[in-house]
Amino acid sequence: MLSAKLQTFGANAWLINSGWVGGPYGVGDRCKLKFTRALIDAIHDGTLDAMPESEWETTQVFGLKIPKKEIKGVPMEILRPETAWLASGQTKEAYISKCNQLAGLFNESFVEYSDRASPEVVAAAPKAI
Repeated sequence: MLSAKLQTFGANAWLINSGWVGGPYGVGDRCKLKFTRALIDAIHDGTLDAMPESEWETTQVFGLKIPKKEIKGVPMEILRPETAWLASGQTKEAYISKCNQLAGLFNESFVEYSDRASPEVVAAAPKAI
């Protein structure tokens, strides 16, 4: 239903990280509210919609598009999870391992619903690397 509404009205859906950055729970930090607010402002004022496709990069495991450059008031380590993990002393391997773990949990849970999902939704599932 949401997908149909998004397509009908040409709307975008935005995923905003208001949780942990720089590592898993207990290692990283909560995303500061000022960064979440700055991202919401960038959505409301059209900044994100105005960015050309060439200024976005797609993450490997989850297929999410993330900006290649800073958004006003939001440092790159907030926009790019891997960068945040590295900046906090975590390794790239630890980041990839956690991504793969989360992808596996999602895919295990999704099996129950996949037969009712469209081919596009099934194809958008995370892919472990």
